Amino acid sequence: MVTIPEFESCLRKSLQKLGNAKKEAKEMGTKAPEEQFKRLILNTLSEITPSSSEIITRVIVIDALDECKGDQNLICSLLSQLHGLSTVRLRVFLTSRFAVPIVDAFNNLRDKGMAYHGLSLHKEFYEDT
Repeated sequence: MVTIPEFESCLRKSLQKLGNAKKEAKEMGTKAPEEQFKRLILNTLSEITPSSSEIITRVIVIDALDECKGDQNLICSLLSQLHGLSTVRLRVFLTSRFAVPIVDAFNNLRDKGMAYHGLSLHKEFYEDT
């Protein structure tokens, strides 16, 4: 997140609002993933004030989503919340092997009206893969 100006200072402010910043940062690893995401990423990015009139665009790359041991639906759901940010424009690039839980996670996103583009290499480029 060092490529997003003000992220670090907004994160520090966010943790200070919670009380003892060092203690809170240490205990954050024991919180539920939803709480971690909300406090450390979503709330922090929401508080950024753009330094210019242009909204910053960044890409988050997550490789091997299939390796996330059953949390694929949760991860996709949390990342979909970034869509509502007005302070920064984030695009998420996920890679994964074909797996039913991941197909289900994307179907859930589609059912919620979230836009995504999929590319099934195992179907469209079978001989190359």
